Amino acid sequence: KGYEVEFVANPTKSISVRFGYSYSDRTRANIFQEIFDYYGTNTPKWLVLAAGNPGLIETIKSEVDLVYTKLDDQLDVQSGGLGNRPHKFNLTGRYQFRDGLLKSLTIGGAARYQGANTMSYNRTTGATTKGNETLFGDAFVSYQRKSFLGPGNMKFQINVRNLTNDYLAGIGRRNADGNAIRRVYLNEPR
Repeated sequence: KGYEVEFVANPTKSISVRFGYSYSDRTRANIFQEIFDYYGTNTPKWLVLAAGNPGLIETIKSEVDLVYTKLDDQLDVQSGGLGNRPHKFNLTGRYQFRDGLLKSLTIGGAARYQGANTMSYNRTTGATTKGNETLFGDAFVSYQRKSFLGPGNMKFQINVRNLTNDYLAGIGRRNADGNAIRRVYLNEPR
C-alpha cells in the first residue's frame, strides 16, 4: 500500500523542476499457511496409522517437530516488510539556454533518495533492523539541432548517474537475529 505525488514547475521558459515523492508500506502475510494446514491435518492421521509402533510414532513426532521448527525459522526470515524502503523521492532540475552561443544546450541534474531499507524483522517482538539511506546525484548535458540527414531534429545527450560513485553495495537483508547477512544489493557505479 502507498501513495505518490509529483510536482512540476516551470518558473521561467528556461528552467524546469520536477519533484516526485512516494511512500509505500509493504508487508507479507499468510506465509506458508497451506503447509501448516497440511501438517496440522495429516499429523493426527499419521499417528493413527502408526499405532502400535512406538518407534515410528516417535519418528513421526520428531520429523513433524523439525518441519515446524524450519517453518518457524523461515517465517522469521520471510515475514515483515523486508527490503521495503518506505520513503523515496526524486528531484530533477534543468536549464535550457535559449539564445546566444549556447542556444539549444541544456544542463541539469537530479537527486534520487531512498529511505532506509528493512533488513530484518523479528516476528515475536516486532523489532526491525534498518539499513542505510541512499542519496544519488546525477547530471546531464544535451544539445539539440537540426538533423544533418534530412528534416527533423536530433539530440545529443550525456548522462552521468551516481556522480559521487557512492552506495555501490548495501546490505539488503539480515537474519532475524541480525548477526548474518542474507542479501546484498549492488548498485550501479558512476
